[in-house]
Amino acid sequence: MKALGLILGFGLLFSTFGQQLNVAIDCKQSKRATGYEWFVEALNKGERGDGVHYAWMDKMRQLGIKQVFFVVNFSYQNGAYKYRVKEARYLRHYYCYEDEVKGGKLRRQIRDNGLERELNDAIIARVKRFEKPYESGNVTEGEEYRYLLDDEKLPIIDYVT
Repeated sequence: MKALGLILGFGLLFSTFGQQLNVAIDCKQSKRATGYEWFVEALNKGERGDGVHYAWMDKMRQLGIKQVFFVVNFSYQNGAYKYRVKEARYLRHYYCYEDEVKGGKLRRQIRDNGLERELNDAIIARVKRFEKPYESGNVTEGEEYRYLLDDEKLPIIDYVT
């Protein structure tokens, strides 16, 4: 009887992990962010995120934020890169600017509960993680376009310039 229970338990566990993600990604073409089509294609191919869950993801979900788009300035001086978040855009849909949070009470909540700072720190840490050593002839300043999502199971489509 115990063996049957274990078999059923493992079967349920594996079927749960094997299920496809259901992600609502219906977005008007005029409001689609760069990467929308690649995101849909990645999901259809079965690509997934790194699976690492962060506390800021829970805060994003509580506030109804699915994704944050960042413009990160970088400069290379005296043998080191420096990064600064120039812009953060809070999206209620993946890769879609419909219902973007532009101000008001929700934007204040994002700032006041510390989420804005956590996300800025997280995106700079992500940029640093993929930092390549400087080579002569590389640009010494510019911008990178990055995203963070509320779900560790979803693939992130970044744009590095």
